[in-house]
Amino acid sequence: MPPSGAKIYNTTNNMQVSASANASLNAQANSTVFGNASMSVNVMANFNHVINAGKNMIIIDNNGTVAFIFVHNGKFVIKGQNITIMPVNGVAFINIVIPPGMQKVPVNTTLTSAILKGKIASEIALERVNGTLENNTVNYNSSINFKFDKNTTSNAVFDVNSTVNHSTIVAIFISNSVLKDNGHAYVKFDGSVAKEVNVSTLLNETSTTTPYYSYVNTSSGMFIMLYVPHFSNHVIEVSNVPFTSYTMYYIIIGVIVIIAIIGSVIYIERRKK
Repeated sequence: MPPSGAKIYNTTNNMQVSASANASLNAQANSTVFGNASMSVNVMANFNHVINAGKNMIIIDNNGTVAFIFVHNGKFVIKGQNITIMPVNGVAFINIVIPPGMQKVPVNTTLTSAILKGKIASEIALERVNGTLENNTVNYNSSINFKFDKNTTSNAVFDVNSTVNHSTIVAIFISNSVLKDNGHAYVKFDGSVAKEVNVSTLLNETSTTTPYYSYVNTSSGMFIMLYVPHFSNHVIEVSNVPFTSYTMYYIIIGVIVIIAIIGSVIYIERRKK
């Protein structure tokens, strides 16, 4: 039962989830896999670090702490602050997720609304636990394949593709234990620096060519949203320091060379005198 003051949002027809994906997850929930304890624990608690929203989704917002309940092979009834979940023809598969980065941020009501409207497709969270890098993905849209690739001391790299071609938004939370939040985040999309906009602009963007991103401060790390204008296979790079402009780099080198040449000429002329 959620706290008495919590807001409950729900959908029993999550349009972001394809019928085939929902059927597959329902079959998985209703399979004999639950007779194998080790496999059951892996599927229910870990699911290979990927949680899929499913057709039935409940969102609970308790004063800025947002939790998601995803129900597969089941249905639910909400009466006041009571949520009753019932399996359909077997075993219900239930995931309860509290996505990092969406907790107690100024725009979490806006983000919740965007998820319910299908504007945010997926979120990856990176965190270091007991020295080991952990990455977890929450897919609100089953057509998205969003995964962590690698990281250094100043950046993290992700790959994203989709079975559909329309634009969408992906979210990334990077804990301070992975990349220290230096007060801002910088994003590259397929090797080019993405343009930063505010959250409202990002969530209402319709461009089919230009990637945009928005950065939200949190107390525990960097929370970034990237607007993906179209789909093929894309590479996203997030950094906690500004990207070096090679154009500016070459300009600086050119200026240094020119100064060196002028200095040499002056030196030679003085030697002649």
